[in-house]
Amino acid sequence: IQYPFHLGDQSSVINNDYIRTVDVYTGTYPVRFGNSTGGVISIEGPRQVKKSSSHINVSLFKSDVYHETPLFGGMGYLVGTARQSYANYQDGQFKLGFTPWRGHEFTFIYFGARDILDYARSVAEIAADGDDGGPLGGFGGGNTNDPLSADSDTRPPVGLDRGFHTQGFSYAFSYGGFMRNTLLLQTSRFTEDFELDFRSPLTGETVFGYEVLDSRREFQIRDELNYEVIKKHMVLNLGVEHNDFRWELGLRNFSPSSSVNPNTPDFVDVVTELVETNPTFRALLDGDSTTFVQDAAFAELEIDWWRFRFTPGVRGEWFSLSNSTGVGPRGGVEFNIPEADTVLLAGAGRHFNVPTGLNQVSEEAGNPFLEMEESDHLAGGFEQKLGKLWLIKLELFRNFFTNVVVEDPYKVIALSPRTN
Repeated sequence: IQYPFHLGDQSSVINNDYIRTVDVYTGTYPVRFGNSTGGVISIEGPRQVKKSSSHINVSLFKSDVYHETPLFGGMGYLVGTARQSYANYQDGQFKLGFTPWRGHEFTFIYFGARDILDYARSVAEIAADGDDGGPLGGFGGGNTNDPLSADSDTRPPVGLDRGFHTQGFSYAFSYGGFMRNTLLLQTSRFTEDFELDFRSPLTGETVFGYEVLDSRREFQIRDELNYEVIKKHMVLNLGVEHNDFRWELGLRNFSPSSSVNPNTPDFVDVVTELVETNPTFRALLDGDSTTFVQDAAFAELEIDWWRFRFTPGVRGEWFSLSNSTGVGPRGGVEFNIPEADTVLLAGAGRHFNVPTGLNQVSEEAGNPFLEMEESDHLAGGFEQKLGKLWLIKLELFRNFFTNVVVEDPYKVIALSPRTN
C-alpha cells in the first residue's frame, strides 16, 4: 500500500469491511517485515467465504459497496469492495481465492486508491466553461484566482491528483500439515501530480505555474517457507525477497507570463535563481529518475514450550545504490498466564530502511552513495483479554535511530566549496 490514509488523514485507503485482522508493530516486529525503521501496520484480508453477502452504505459524504461470495462449488471465493467520497477520494480492494486441489491455493488481489484536491477551479466553474479540466480533472487554469475578476476564488491556487494501483498473485503449497511454501509476486505504481498557479496579488497576472509529477514503480517477488520441525513446539520460517524500484520526478507545463508591471517578478529571473541556488529544483527542471534494487533474506524460529513462546530470528538486507548491507538480529518472548487471560511481551531487534525520497538518492539532487538508515528497537508490555470481544494491549518501546539521512544546508550551489 503506497500510502495508508487519504488526504487529511480522513479515512484509511482500505474499507473496514475488508479487514480481517490488524497488527500494529511499533516496537520490534517479525523478520518477514523489512524496509522499515519506524513501525509496521500489518493488515490481513478475508481468507475464506462460506456464503454470499452484500451491503451498500450511502451517506451525505460518501458511499461504499461490499460483496463476497463463494465460487466454484466452494473451492474458491471472491471479495470486492469500492468506496467513493463525493468530495475528493475513491478506493477499492478485490481478492479472488481458488483452491482447485488439496494443498494448492491461488490468490489474486488488487488494491487501489485516488485522491483529488481541486482548489484551483470549482466543479461548477468547469461545467460552466464547458471544460473537462484535462487529464488532471480541472486543476488550474481560468481566471478564478484573479482578485480583480467578478468570479474571484480565494482558495489556494494549487491542485493535487494522487493515487496508487497494486496487483498481486500468490501461490501456496502445503504438504502433510507440517510444511507450507508461499510464492508472492506483486507490482505497484504510485503517481502524484501537483499543480501550482501562482499569480501576483496586485495585478492577477500569472508569475509562474507548473506541475510536479512524482511517479514510483515497484516490483517484488518473494518466497517464504514454513516448516514444522517439532510438532506443536517448533516452526522454522525461511524467506527471500527481491525488490525493484524506479522513481521519477520532474516539472512540466511551465506557464510563464511576460509583464511590464514592475510589481510582478519576471518569470525567467525567478527560474534562473532557483536553478542556480537549489539543486532539487534544478533536478526537477531537468527531469530526475533513479532505479535501484533491494534484496533480503530472513530466518526465524517459533518455539512454544510450557507457557513461553520464543521467536529468535535474523534478517539481512542489501541496497544496490550504495552497495550497503545490514544484518538485523531480532527476537521476542511471550509468557502466557491463561488463568488471567494475560500475555506478557518483550522484544528487541535491529531494522533497516532505504532512504525514502528520490531527492535523497538521485545523482543530480541527492547522494546515491547513502547507506540504509538503521534503528534499534526495545519493547515490552502485555495483552489482556476482556471477555470474548475485547483485547487490550499496552506496549512501551524505545527506538534508537542511526545513519539517518539529513540535508546539508551548506550544499546549496553546485560545485561550491564545503567550508563546514
